[in-house]
Amino acid sequence: RKKDACSDHMEFALDLSSKKQSNSSSTISAQSIPSQGSRIAVRTGSLGDSFTTMPQLARARMLADVSRRSFNAEQGGCGLGPQKKILVPDKARKRIEDAVVPRKKAWKRDHVAIHRKLVYTRRILVPLSMLGTACAVVQNELIFANYDPQHVLINLAKGLNSVITILSILAIYRASYLQILLRNVLTHLHELGPIASRVTPWTVVQSKSFWLQIFVMAIHNPPGYSEVFGMYLLSNWILYRSETLFCVWNFTRVFLIWGSIVDWLVSDLPMLHIFAGFASIRIGSSFAIKKALNSWYAIVYIALAWTVSCVLLAYMFRSVEISACLLDNSPHPNCNEAAARHWSIHGTEFDKTNDLFLYNSIWFMFITTTTVGFGDMLPTTHIGRSFAVASTIVGIICTTLLTASTANLLVWTDKETRALTMVKREEARQQREVLAVNIISLWWRLRAGGKKLTRKQRAMNPKQLLRQWQQTKQTASADVSETSDVSSKIDKTKFQIQCIEGQVEKAAKKLWANNAFELMDHHSQWEKSADNDAMAEFWQKQIRRSGNASAISP
Repeated sequence: RKKDACSDHMEFALDLSSKKQSNSSSTISAQSIPSQGSRIAVRTGSLGDSFTTMPQLARARMLADVSRRSFNAEQGGCGLGPQKKILVPDKARKRIEDAVVPRKKAWKRDHVAIHRKLVYTRRILVPLSMLGTACAVVQNELIFANYDPQHVLINLAKGLNSVITILSILAIYRASYLQILLRNVLTHLHELGPIASRVTPWTVVQSKSFWLQIFVMAIHNPPGYSEVFGMYLLSNWILYRSETLFCVWNFTRVFLIWGSIVDWLVSDLPMLHIFAGFASIRIGSSFAIKKALNSWYAIVYIALAWTVSCVLLAYMFRSVEISACLLDNSPHPNCNEAAARHWSIHGTEFDKTNDLFLYNSIWFMFITTTTVGFGDMLPTTHIGRSFAVASTIVGIICTTLLTASTANLLVWTDKETRALTMVKREEARQQREVLAVNIISLWWRLRAGGKKLTRKQRAMNPKQLLRQWQQTKQTASADVSETSDVSSKIDKTKFQIQCIEGQVEKAAKKLWANNAFELMDHHSQWEKSADNDAMAEFWQKQIRRSGNASAISP
């Protein structure tokens, strides 16, 4: 601590507190005393950096500058001697900079920054999951092309898939960490409870969704591993290579893309989590699906989901229907048995063949999802039948959603209903003019004896014309607001009530402004009279006690 007696210079007192508070924060204060005196206080707490005085940021940065360099005082009226320097230690400088410059971990308390990082992490998972699935497909197709399972290309695809799997697991851990952190911050904002910005690895591994994603992502075929698995199904032998089974499993990684799709569907909503907390709702998959199906692009979304599902299910169906016994690179003892090449299903015997054409599987999945089923193709394994059942369920769901979305789009909106009402009202006005002309001309000719009536006028019924006149008159005088739906009428009534309340408040304020001073005068006079009565009663009691009024000074 150095003091300067010169009033033209400033005295810097750096009070570096090493005492840790309950919120693990430190307090650093600096006092700047020019001729008139001023104070800077910089505090760092659990909610980030806050400067408690005027231009706090600028003066705090000036303090950081002083901590970085030495202070030279001229010889003369300061009494410090020539070139006297005030040096600030390195530890003190770092602590001052931490107090002035915003901390790097301040984003952990900002829900917007956390959500941005979470969206970015989920976007990283999209190419990783797609690349891993592509590597598994490459392995499977090379096996179907009769490549040696230990071929360098197959092992290269397996190694790349392993690297992608490790990166995907790290991205999943990062996404789970950010999701838990975001939930803690939103809980603090909505419930005003203590904020838990520290998320430990133990908290992440306790999440069930984290282990589900790890289970889906971690299973893959490692480099150098290749095996043949045989199953006896429906009195027949079916053999699969490990590359085929792991490839079918790797297709489950596609569901990791769903998180990024949800973020994209709700990305146009401002202040998403704040409004969700106020409305006590959860912005998740169900909200994103409802938002997508209530838009004009609902048909496009459903068609795209339908197409992707058909292609993915078709490839998996094709893979599980291919027997490794009919491949040249898969020798196995069970392949020598008759039931491995000559199959029998429900009394129908046939020679097993591998259909390697993907278009046939896509055709089978398409007709199965539409619940048509021509019968030209059928699954011959239990796993193939399970994929056929899955395609049927997908088709029923997509058909139902497509029907509901189309019906929702064909319903008139409130604005369209108002426009149609205005058009009908204008048509009724024009029809009323025509009816008026017909009624007047018919009345005039009937009054003249009815000898010059035309064929069209003879077919007219006067009572029917009058009835049509009344109907068109009612339609032409209809109010547009009466054709709106119930919710619009409720909103309009609520708005009118709010306007009435505002006008009543304005009228009350005007009445109060006219009588305010008069009421205040009455109130002050009443208080004065009450105080005087209380004071007089007090002195009378004192006089009675002392018995001498002159001995008491008021």
